[in-house]
Amino acid sequence: MEQTEPTATTVAEGMVTQPSSIIMKRYEAKYKKFFDRQDKTEENMTKLYSLIWGQCTEALQVTLEGIDDFQAKDDAFDEKWLLETLSDYLWNRTCR
Repeated sequence: MEQTEPTATTVAEGMVTQPSSIIMKRYEAKYKKFFDRQDKTEENMTKLYSLIWGQCTEALQVTLEGIDDFQAKDDAFDEKWLLETLSDYLWNRTCR
């Protein structure tokens, strides 16, 4: 279900009214819930990156740190990149 912002609605004869306070409160609650979930997801992805990184041996961490764009990916806690790079390395593919 796509989130849309409540706007004035058109009624008969071209008159425009504002959404009721109940509709606005409901929208505000959904909006807050959406962003709370988004914040929690970002927090969990950061924790996931740290957990994966912590499971790597020191030698593997040094190897990963030698990759050209490692610092940018590490700063962004890019867990998808980390998993793909680990997979490439562990299956003897070229690291990106």
